[in-house]
Amino acid sequence: MTRFEEPFPGEKHAPRKANKPWQSAASGILLGTALIFVLTDSYISFLPRETLLSLIIGVIAVFSVLTAVLELRSGSADPTGTYGFIKEVLPPPASFIGGWSMLLGTSAIIALLAIETTRQIQFTLVVEVNVLLFSLALICGMILLELLPRSPLRRIHGSFPVLLFILFLVLLVQAWTGFRPDTSYDPPGMINMDTSMQAAAFLMVLFLPFEMLLSSRAARATSRTFVKPMILLGTGLLVSAAAGLILTAMVQTLQAQHLQLGTILQLYSPSRLLSSIIPLLILLISLRYAILTTARQLHALSRAGMLPPALRRIRQPFDMPVLLFTAVSLLASGWLLLESNLILQAGTSLIIVSLLFLNTAVMRSRIKEPERRRTYHTPLFPVIPALSTLVLGALLLRRGGGLPLDLILLAAGAAVYYFYSRHHSLAAGEGSIRFSS
Repeated sequence: MTRFEEPFPGEKHAPRKANKPWQSAASGILLGTALIFVLTDSYISFLPRETLLSLIIGVIAVFSVLTAVLELRSGSADPTGTYGFIKEVLPPPASFIGGWSMLLGTSAIIALLAIETTRQIQFTLVVEVNVLLFSLALICGMILLELLPRSPLRRIHGSFPVLLFILFLVLLVQAWTGFRPDTSYDPPGMINMDTSMQAAAFLMVLFLPFEMLLSSRAARATSRTFVKPMILLGTGLLVSAAAGLILTAMVQTLQAQHLQLGTILQLYSPSRLLSSIIPLLILLISLRYAILTTARQLHALSRAGMLPPALRRIRQPFDMPVLLFTAVSLLASGWLLLESNLILQAGTSLIIVSLLFLNTAVMRSRIKEPERRRTYHTPLFPVIPALSTLVLGALLLRRGGGLPLDLILLAAGAAVYYFYSRHHSLAAGEGSIRFSS
């Protein structure tokens, strides 16, 4: 099987010792923890039955999607995330729209993480800042640091994320044991979300860390080796989600009000300093992970000829493509112009659209290429992919909210394909592998 030989530039500078299964999983767990922090601080209204049902739906949807991911990945010649799997099976423009949707969805997550980090800084330092401008400065500052030769950000790997995650769990336990329902703190209200939107949000929280893992260097390991970080990542995400959700739901039930997770940690943990710094570090590191994940997706689209090759060009004195990261900052900055609840709704639905293409790819691959080499087969095929498609479709149709915006962004993707990608993708694809005809 021929493999593409042009890796994402950041992979060449990553420490080799950061490629162990548990270290790869640790980065994803940290990103999932930050996203859970985002949801519990602003969006999830913890009515126990609704939230539990939403979480169950989200877990089932992610599990069914991951069965498709593992099958496509087990026979992939180019394991570079969702777009890499889709383009090997589905012809353009379907493959492009699938990659375009995931690209815009992850760029929306960058904006959400930047906004939440800004709020955490406000809460910690007790200062008022312009959320839009400060969030934009955070994104640009993180990207500038990433572009620096020998950037210190590249030294942040497995051990440090594991330590932060452990400290976060310790803070949750301390807040649990130190909780007193007699506080006079009057928190701001949350944005109420129905069961469908909560389930879609949980789906995004649980899948995005896997997307980060799938698009990273760890995805190029052997199938047997790659399963280990997948299992570790899934276990860690469930532990983090359960701990944060149970604590927040308990506090809200006893006090009959909405306390944000960050507020709970600061009110009930014995160390105010740690309960401020640890979440802030988790959010900052996760912001970098989201930026890198989006950059990898943009790089994959450019390498396939769907976007200009100039995005991948590296100019001295930089050892990373400046235009690529500039495009990432522009995508994320555009989301900052919208209200945060609209960012969440539109970004989540775009990720769901991409996952629908992923399910379509695994079903088409099995039908069109039954002889294709696979080390893993989706169980109960085609029942699980079909049910997964129905669940994802129902979440997409019932979530409402930002649907017109989603359609506008998908139409923009169709325009990019019609006027640019369809003329350039054939030249870029010469000599590459497609498994279906």
